[in-house]
Amino acid sequence: MIITHATLLIKYILLFGYFYFSGRSFLEFVRRYFLNNKKILQTLHVKKTIIYPLVGIVFIGNLLIIVHFIFPLKSIFVLAILIIALSGNLFNLEPMYKISFDAFNILYYVVIPSILIFSAYDTSWHYDAGFYHLNHQNWLRESNMIFGTVNISWTFGMSSIYEYISSVLWIDKSFILIHFFTLIFIQTFYIYLIESIRNPLNIVVKNISILLILYSLLDNFGLNGGRNGFLYIQGVAKQDMAVAIIVLIISISSVMIIKSRNVDNLDILLLSILVLFAIQIKISSAMILYPALLSVLILLKKNILKPRNLFFSLIPSTIFFLIWILKNYMTTGCFIFPVSFTCINNFDWYIPESTKDYESISTTASYSLIDYLYDNKSFQSWFSDFISFEINRIVTINFLISFVIIFLLKFIFTNKEKIDSTTNFSIYSYLVLYTFYLLLFGPIPRYLTGLLIVSIAFLGINIKSFKININNIVLYSLTVVSLLTIVRFSSYSSFFDGANLALFDPVGIAEYFEYNNGWVRPDIGDQCWINLDCTMDRLTPNIIKSGYFNTAYK
Repeated sequence: MIITHATLLIKYILLFGYFYFSGRSFLEFVRRYFLNNKKILQTLHVKKTIIYPLVGIVFIGNLLIIVHFIFPLKSIFVLAILIIALSGNLFNLEPMYKISFDAFNILYYVVIPSILIFSAYDTSWHYDAGFYHLNHQNWLRESNMIFGTVNISWTFGMSSIYEYISSVLWIDKSFILIHFFTLIFIQTFYIYLIESIRNPLNIVVKNISILLILYSLLDNFGLNGGRNGFLYIQGVAKQDMAVAIIVLIISISSVMIIKSRNVDNLDILLLSILVLFAIQIKISSAMILYPALLSVLILLKKNILKPRNLFFSLIPSTIFFLIWILKNYMTTGCFIFPVSFTCINNFDWYIPESTKDYESISTTASYSLIDYLYDNKSFQSWFSDFISFEINRIVTINFLISFVIIFLLKFIFTNKEKIDSTTNFSIYSYLVLYTFYLLLFGPIPRYLTGLLIVSIAFLGINIKSFKININNIVLYSLTVVSLLTIVRFSSYSSFFDGANLALFDPVGIAEYFEYNNGWVRPDIGDQCWINLDCTMDRLTPNIIKSGYFNTAYK
């Protein structure tokens, strides 16, 4: 039992370490070629090392999209490229020799992951993993880019950059690294909170972190035992919590840039690649463009940010964006799938008007208000249906209770500062537009998480100080309690009961029958898991090799 947990911890630390040093490598390239070797101490109002893993994930994800044009992702050449991606660390070796093993580093890189990986004993595949995530990853591993991939399964068009990274994590039959990949975002979130309290580069970010800790603790109380919209550990292969954490960091950073009227080239560069990455994971994250663009426009107008500096700062994200758009276009026939008006093409494999059906499916499944309005139904009808679903009702009520409690505690126990009108407009317009956007296109709880934690975070923007002195030790302790409770109690129970890992090898999990033209379907349900001969689409595809590339027709 202990040996198994220690083995899992080593695997996790190695995975985290790879993304950490990939991020450091990328920033060393940036420092050398975009910042004239300027020394980097902080970025986006936090210590630079906190951002390393996220930057590494963005870098590696986009690198894999590029190489997949040519190579299947299980290729030895891809492995070589992933190793070469670390080479930027060679530009600046000295800090690597100065890694200290103080109490906080042990907390950040050993204790936090030790707690998070308990979730592996009770967290299995999300339903969508078998429905399309894993099989798309399998196609990415087995073939280079296929024109018209969407014709193999329309759900592959919905898959994201997350699949590219996950597909290279099939190291053994446990598939545990796919689960650990998502935990890295949660680990980064908790490091962000603790470091903002320990060494606040900005007092506002510290105050925001305190409110988020309180919000996380309230998640354990309320209707049906709690669940107020705070982060949680999802079934393996889903990425909504990763999106929520990135949205939070971008939102705080954008508003702090507007509030402080201070930004440098690295802030803009990192903000732009994080915004792009959020959208690459989930198209519905597009609203995060608003605060980022607003911060840039405000600083340009006030002549704080120079157009020339902006241009050079956007080069990496622009390159990644153009390649991502090209990948979308060649695999789905749309610049952005499933947004039907972006599907302008004359590909012989593309089925005209087909994307409209997929667009409708994706909004209907998430209680989107726009579907009700389209059918001439009232807002009251939508709300009645939305709230009748238990999890929607629980999260809505518990969030409102948590929000009121935190607002009242803030009102009673803090001193406020006056916020300028530009910052106020930025905050309120963003929250209103984000809320309206999600109502229209899908406000189910896992999509709402980013908006809800941002709403709590923004309560801290105008806190000047607390009327009572809160010892940092108390705050660290509460953060650890929050960390302990984000892992389900059943996960700890399973560990102490000697249970095996909850993830299972999906090979052979289903029985299949021949459907048409050599394609098969599962005998029960609609999960193909990792069977390349399986499709749930009514019209079976025909994959034809033409030169170096394959094309999927229907």
